[in-house]
Amino acid sequence: MGGFALPLPITVIFELLGIPLADRGRLRGWFETIFANPTAPGSDPQARAAADEMYATLTALIAGKRAAPGDDLLSALAIETGGGGPDEAEVLSTAWLLIVAGHETTVNLIGNGLVALLRHPDQLARLRSDLSLVPRAVEEFLRFDGPVQHATFRMTTEPVTIGGADIPAHEQVLVVVAAANRDPARFADPDSFDIGRAGARHVAFGHGIHFCLGAPLARSKATWPSRRSSAASPACVRRCPTTRSTGRTG
Repeated sequence: MGGFALPLPITVIFELLGIPLADRGRLRGWFETIFANPTAPGSDPQARAAADEMYATLTALIAGKRAAPGDDLLSALAIETGGGGPDEAEVLSTAWLLIVAGHETTVNLIGNGLVALLRHPDQLARLRSDLSLVPRAVEEFLRFDGPVQHATFRMTTEPVTIGGADIPAHEQVLVVVAAANRDPARFADPDSFDIGRAGARHVAFGHGIHFCLGAPLARSKATWPSRRSSAASPACVRRCPTTRSTGRTG
């Protein structure tokens, strides 16, 4: 997926943030090192070193943007530091979050979508014959095998009963959005992959105050290139009619 799903999402987020071309390769390499180990960076010396290098680079970038701001998001954050705006640590953590959330999830969306199409050749043929289904197909990618399987941890503030399970106060709770997106009470035949599914109001982007701010950007990156035979999944499978699944996921 490195040569297929990654280039578009990471280029878009780097452009939005105003990351210089000279720094992009290094940042990308550090992120790959950090997330190669699910326990990173705390227990992995290489991941810890990569995180330190990345933070040092982002800190220098933010300082440079503050001294000579450009027309980009990182400059806008940098010049608001202090005076009631975000402090240095908040700008740094926001930059980190935007880079990770701005590309990693979309990479997974494109990759998972392609895998789903290849595993369901009837749906692949359907999409090849009718690209007007691309928007619905992307929503089905998100529902059927979304880029984020669970939300961040939550803590109960008081005892609560959910689905017949009693959860005491001050207990850690993990919300599995992937399970919600296969809820038979909400979706007809939820384990079926149907690119024409109508009204698929999934929770792949969260819900309420936790709804993903980057959802419009993710949808744009997944659908816009598809219609123009560029980098996203439907375009690829239409341009490469002999593409087949090997059955391997790793």
